Amino acid sequence: MANSSNQQRMIDYMFQKVDKEQRLVVVTQELELLSKEIKMQNQEKEQVASATLKRPIGRPQKQLQATLMAKKEIKQGETRSTYTNWFAPHLWPSIFASVKKHGDLTTAFHYLKTFHRKPREVNGPYEKLSRGSLYEWFTPRKKLKPHLKKTIARGTAPIPTHFSILETRPKLKDESINVLKSMRAVG
Repeated sequence: MANSSNQQRMIDYMFQKVDKEQRLVVVTQELELLSKEIKMQNQEKEQVASATLKRPIGRPQKQLQATLMAKKEIKQGETRSTYTNWFAPHLWPSIFASVKKHGDLTTAFHYLKTFHRKPREVNGPYEKLSRGSLYEWFTPRKKLKPHLKKTIARGTAPIPTHFSILETRPKLKDESINVLKSMRAVG
């Protein structure tokens, strides 16, 4: 009985006469509220966007730029980073194995960088290796260039040697050194 009375009220409500003017007023009020909400949302978005700029617009001031770009002073005897001796014998078995296994130097390069790390280690021994180095060390047929075999056996890169033209004439060399020393003493 209660269901039928509720249904009857719903039907009566649905089919009641609507005052068009009153309905128009209600719809315009709802539209105004919606437009205000949209404006507020857009303002919030603009505030969030302006607060999260990646960098300020324009050039930074010289002082700010100097502090941001300040280089760390290096003390005498310190180096900025470590040098990797690529001709150390313990590095080459993995390099040879990856080049042989993959055949392609680029794939071997990525394999060395990715899979030759100790557990929980961020950078492996081949982190500073470049693809260009592999291309310099190997021929297009993936064979090690002949002059590198001795270098790897020695364990260090060849030290460039500069021969002075005065080495063949020791008397002239001694005279030149004496002249330079006397010039330094005089000022």
